[in-house]
Amino acid sequence: MVSCENCKKKITDREDANVLAFLSVVPRVFCNSCYAAGERGLGRHLLYRPKHPINSKLYIVGLWIATAVLSVIGFIIVSPVFLEPVTNGSGPDKGPFWVLLPVAILIWYWILYFLAMRKISELN
Repeated sequence: MVSCENCKKKITDREDANVLAFLSVVPRVFCNSCYAAGERGLGRHLLYRPKHPINSKLYIVGLWIATAVLSVIGFIIVSPVFLEPVTNGSGPDKGPFWVLLPVAILIWYWILYFLAMRKISELN
């Protein structure tokens, strides 16, 4: 049985569960009442990332869009590196390491999504 992290109320319906990630790491479940009450607080904006519940449609649509956009941008950035001929013995320039940072963040958001879904999987 899933219970709210704030008021400890038992949550029985999937529509009443809102999963947020504390410090972008630990998924926590809140009921609709606690989620609505905490929406106005400064602590919610500082301690919980992303801003929308992980189990919301907005989050999953944004995740799919970010995956598609990052895939296209990644292909555009990486394809010239592998397609240009090697003229000297050192090989093509692999580009800066910071290109992998958005990929790592996106992978972590997908992991958070699957952790959140597993946390509320027993709800109707």
